[in-house]
Amino acid sequence: MSSPVVALISLSFVCIGLGLYTGALTDVFESPPSRETAKAVARDLLTHNGSRTTVSPQDLHSVRSPVRYQLNLTLRVQHTAWAVGPHPPSADVGIHSQPVGVAHHDGRVVWGEVTVQVWR
Repeated sequence: MSSPVVALISLSFVCIGLGLYTGALTDVFESPPSRETAKAVARDLLTHNGSRTTVSPQDLHSVRSPVRYQLNLTLRVQHTAWAVGPHPPSADVGIHSQPVGVAHHDGRVVWGEVTVQVWR
């Protein structure tokens, strides 16, 4: 019969091994970013300045990417576009676009579109 100390040490090693195995599997089988993640970032952008419909190009710099994600924000108005963040890869990207009012420095508000792209 083995001593209780040896059994506890063995059990500790089994638990550590299972924890490492589970962590490795989580990293390997992560699901690709969803449109819902990108939609949540767009919601954060719109609520950052207290407005739910108007964005300025400067607001793009205030949004933080979700943990373990990279982020690209693009704001388009007619023939002008502002972008923040690295260029996204061609696959496994969560994308959300929506119309927004774009506030100019002179006080005018025009319609534009914000596109949020997230990936790991």
